[in-house]
Amino acid sequence: MEIVLGHTSSMEFWRAKRSHSQTRALLARRGEPRSFRSDSPDVAKPSAGDLERLERIGLAQHANPAHFIVPNALSRVRTARITCSVFDRRIPSSAFVNVGDGVFVASPELCLLLEARTAAFASLVETGYKLCGSYRLAASSDAGMMSDQLPLTSTSKLQSFLSRARNLNGVDTARKAVPHILPNSESPKESQLSILSSFPGRLGGYGFPQPTLNHPVRISEKARGRNVGGTCRCDLFWPDAKLDVEYDSRLHHAGEAEQEKDSARRTALAYAGILVITVSSDQLHTRSEMDKVAHAMAKRLGTRCRSRAHDWELKQIRLRSQLLGTTRLEMLDAKTAPMTIIDRRKRPRPSHSREKAWPRFATKPK
Repeated sequence: MEIVLGHTSSMEFWRAKRSHSQTRALLARRGEPRSFRSDSPDVAKPSAGDLERLERIGLAQHANPAHFIVPNALSRVRTARITCSVFDRRIPSSAFVNVGDGVFVASPELCLLLEARTAAFASLVETGYKLCGSYRLAASSDAGMMSDQLPLTSTSKLQSFLSRARNLNGVDTARKAVPHILPNSESPKESQLSILSSFPGRLGGYGFPQPTLNHPVRISEKARGRNVGGTCRCDLFWPDAKLDVEYDSRLHHAGEAEQEKDSARRTALAYAGILVITVSSDQLHTRSEMDKVAHAMAKRLGTRCRSRAHDWELKQIRLRSQLLGTTRLEMLDAKTAPMTIIDRRKRPRPSHSREKAWPRFATKPK
């Protein structure tokens, strides 16, 4: 019997580490389960025995409950280990992937559409970065991040799929998210740094032009050396401004050998006229420090780094909360920002009386 995994369980499946050839083979096996065209309540009705099949396709540590998609309401099951959603027949036929053993999963494009129904907009865009990037975040925190992975989709494939997914819940939000998604990200922090930099001011970003991620820059022979080859990859690169913004979590903990490589790399890029700005984890997660980085970027790009909107600071805090998690200090800022705006607009008019104002409950001297 065929079973179909829903949004949550499908995302867990796509997070697994695979070779490029394995990923290509999986993505080529698109189609619609035959059971979705059946009206029988017993067809594709998940059971406890189906959970063992998830282990055979590489989902040994799946979420509890596991999420399934069923063809009709009569096939729904709800237990402590299983939850179900009903298939919407308006979903395009290429929205599922046959991963073997009678198991289908939602395609990467469908996963983005399903996430658009519940996720915050910035989180949705970040998911798009993950699907179009070359890294995976394992379901188990012990496995951490896996690099050098084949992108699961592209922005053109997302646009094509969403153009065929008409009148579906979440499709409008997903379509709005795609222009903000950039390909080739190699880490979550690169994605977050790119979103903070390129999101428009109305969404809390700095409003810079979109960079090219992990762009290869050719290094001249004179600038090459023991630690620098023929090309250098720039995390966030603006070709016209010759600006490279790098995220480096090792900034304060790198050994001497790594520091020498970084120094030689910066020198080689400087020889090509490229300014390198390095962002540490502390800077990324501290709003005031990130604002200083943004001012340096704006100077090089020849643009502004913040919106003229009076509530831009509050929107910035909300964006950072969705991407990075909100610190206690920023929570306090978010609570007081609206009050500060109101106080500035409604200042008490100055009194024309020369009589001295006395505190409330104070006794006026005779």
